[in-house]
Amino acid sequence: MLDTLVLKRVIVASFMTMAMACAACTPMATWPPTEGKAVLAPSAAPCPQLMATSVSFTRRNTNPQAPLVFNLPPGTEWKVWEEVLRQLGPDARKMVPGDAPVFDVRQVRLDGGLAEVDVVYATREGVWQMATVRFTGAFGSNYRPNYFQHWFIPVEVPVCHSPPRPPPPLTIAWPSDDPVGESTDASSSESETAPSDSSSGA
Repeated sequence: MLDTLVLKRVIVASFMTMAMACAACTPMATWPPTEGKAVLAPSAAPCPQLMATSVSFTRRNTNPQAPLVFNLPPGTEWKVWEEVLRQLGPDARKMVPGDAPVFDVRQVRLDGGLAEVDVVYATREGVWQMATVRFTGAFGSNYRPNYFQHWFIPVEVPVCHSPPRPPPPLTIAWPSDDPVGESTDASSSESETAPSDSSSGA
């Protein structure tokens, strides 16, 4: 009985060690892509959740009364915008040209159980600044924000990156084949009405 208990503990400890080693070896991935880093797929978890949570967390820590208008990095697919919108709730909307203030997601960085998201926002005085929201979490569960860092550095005014709505899928109507019976009847009627060679010779 004691040997079995010891064996179970050794197996559990081995799995935990392997998991920690894999997490440590996971290269940092970013969206948008950064030279020398792996590319983080914006549509794959936890990227949409990181973007949505960073927007709401930045708003809560800077100007909770500001409209919940968000902007995502260039090249982000329409379906990701829709997913972020869904996670933010009914008060949120996507940025359109001319919107201000707006919460502009600049970059997402994922490194195993740690993540960071840069968000540009407008202060109550109308000054554009950037903040970094830091997260901890694990694959298969939501990442939770645990630190908010202000950066008092000049930043560019956000540019709207909202992609146009994709066109609806094309519907192709394939022509139906003629029924076999109709073509057979037509050929037989032609053979019945055509004059025979013997009658023309008479």
